[in-house]
Formats: sequence, C-alpha cells, structure tokens
Amino acid sequence: MKSLRECFFSLRLKPKVFHNLLNFKIEFKDITADDFASFDEMGCDMPLTFFAHNDKISSLLIISNYAHLIANQQKIKEVGSITLLNGAKKLLQNINLKHYNTTTTEQGDLDSYVEKLSKVLVNESVLKMLFQKEECTD
Repeated sequence: MKSLRECFFSLRLKPKVFHNLLNFKIEFKDITADDFASFDEMGCDMPLTFFAHNDKISSLLIISNYAHLIANQQKIKEVGSITLLNGAKKLLQNINLKHYNTTTTEQGDLDSYVEKLSKVLVNESVLKMLFQKEECTD
C-alpha cells in the first residue's frame, strides 16, 4: 500500500455556504451534500489542506491547483480559506487572498481569507513561480 506523500484538497461550495464558513457562522462539520456547488453552477473554491515533502512538489501542487482554477474560471466566483497556522496565512497572502475575518478559539486565532478569482489569477507571486528563469533538471 502506498502512503500519501503529497496532497491538495479543496471544496467547491455554494457562495452562501462559503461566506457562512468564512464568517464563522457555521463549521465544516455542518456542511451537507446540498452545500456543494455542482459543476454547472457558480461556486467558490476553498482549499482545505495542502501537504508536500519538498518545495518542488509544493510548487507543482500549487501550479496544478491554478490550472484547475483557470480551466474552471467561468464557474468559480471566489477563492478562500481558513487557517490557524502562520505559515498557511503567509501562503494565502502570497496567492493574493485578503484577510477577511478572525475568531478566537482554544487553539488560537482562526483567520479567514478570501478574494475574487480574477484577482487570485492575476498575481505577481504566482506568475514569478510559474515563469521562473531556472530550468528544471528532472
């Protein structure tokens, strides 16, 4: 059995549910099947988890997610996420998400970030990552 080495999980939610999560009005455990946006309706993308063993794989996962966002941009309104981790907060800011809301939990400050897809796609940090001058030897 192979172990999970890298992953990128994201939810496609209906806009109202998406904003209720970002405003901490509901929790992830409260989401039902009816809260997911179908592929033919407008939805919002919410990355949940991201894990890679090295920077190269990390970059490939982010590029793969951007390819998904570009391919589906006609049906994705916004991108947003919620995190406790400072490293994740920095990553979300680097992909052009803006701080949206904060709530305090026993584990610390839980912050939400959001931005319209068009502003996420037009992002200097991501363009630099996608079009680096360095050549890949692999």
